[in-house]
Amino acid sequence: MKTIDPAVAGMVLETVSDDDFDIFAQALLAHVLGVDLEPTGGMHDGGQDGFFRPVKGRPSHFVQISTRPDVKTKILRTIERLRAVNRVVDELTFVSNRLLPNRDIIEDEVQRDTGVSVRIRDRRWITTQCQRDERSSEMFADRFAANVQSVLDLNGHSSQAYSSSERMSILAYMEVHSASEPQEDDLLTLALDSAIYLALEGTDPVAGIFRSEEEIREFC
Repeated sequence: MKTIDPAVAGMVLETVSDDDFDIFAQALLAHVLGVDLEPTGGMHDGGQDGFFRPVKGRPSHFVQISTRPDVKTKILRTIERLRAVNRVVDELTFVSNRLLPNRDIIEDEVQRDTGVSVRIRDRRWITTQCQRDERSSEMFADRFAANVQSVLDLNGHSSQAYSSSERMSILAYMEVHSASEPQEDDLLTLALDSAIYLALEGTDPVAGIFRSEEEIREFC
């Protein structure tokens, strides 16, 4: 199975339901991290969506999954609610369907304010995992099958298959490009720019080596 197009995945994540995203994120965390994740959820969960079961003792590493835009506020409220029901909170993994270029700043601020080690897994982390790992991509396609098809139909888009080295080159360029353009939060634009950049590899105007518009379109 070829991995899902990151541009398609990004557009799907913008429109997923809370329930579908919760289920997918729990399964993805358990698969990628290789740990025993216990899902919880419900009204009496202390604000958490799950926890990592330790070898012994009470759990202290919790999971919060959310599609809300107020990420820092959500994290702080979750920690507050967990402590209110006598939970010991040492670590919190927060999974979001949003693109959060300032996630490192949020992690640092929350740790300084609460003493809790926070790791934010955002949209870019999810799409990267789906590109690197076929099982993750398969899980995404299975959970969001209808959403993926809707995006493909809407854009008249057939998913392009890239080799592993091409995918990693695109991801590396996207990382640099998104850092240099923090105001750009549209994943499709970042992915297309990156694919064009990769299509132009090997060109040399001095040597008269060019790519035609048709060749670039065919690559992308």
